[in-house]
Amino acid sequence: GSNDFDDNNTNLHDVLTNEDLSLRIIQRYTMAVLYYSFNGHNWNNCQSLRNFYVQDSPSDCVDKNNNDATAVRFLSSDHECTWYGVSCDIITAKSDSNRTDHFVFSSIKGISLPENNLKGPIPVEIKTLTSLESLELTENHITGMIPFDAISDLDNIEILKLGNNQMNGNATSFCNGTGENFKEFEADCSSSTSAVVCPCCTSCL
Repeated sequence: GSNDFDDNNTNLHDVLTNEDLSLRIIQRYTMAVLYYSFNGHNWNNCQSLRNFYVQDSPSDCVDKNNNDATAVRFLSSDHECTWYGVSCDIITAKSDSNRTDHFVFSSIKGISLPENNLKGPIPVEIKTLTSLESLELTENHITGMIPFDAISDLDNIEILKLGNNQMNGNATSFCNGTGENFKEFEADCSSSTSAVVCPCCTSCL
């Protein structure tokens, strides 16, 4: 797979039949839900230009991991794999075991939006990103219960970094299933009075 997605990359031309287009529609919809759930119009970086809430000029949009190079804003007309903080892989698969043809799909494998003034809960729709391997949301203002049931549906997830937020939840059951196989699992669980109980976290902040 590759993270080098841009407008000229033919990998972005998903080879999908009408039957398989639902995958792309669901993926793009989920990323829009995530944006609005996290109050994207108030992000520090790469808020959408389609901003109906704030009349001021939008924040800058730069790739903080690439020498502040110009990045692609959320909700732009470009493929969602090009949006800031999103990384993808190309998958080739069959949607039905009875089919002989395959489809090619640019599938989201990573979301990294630390220190970006995210506010609000993690939407349960995150479970639809079935190829997701890494979710990094540290140093924000995310609230609500951590949706462990939804995250449990992500068979490929290995990195979950949620520290320095305002979330709560008990990960004990989660740790006995999906959570025990994580490479990195970070949450606000540093003391007995912390809002998150997490016996399998690799790091507690």
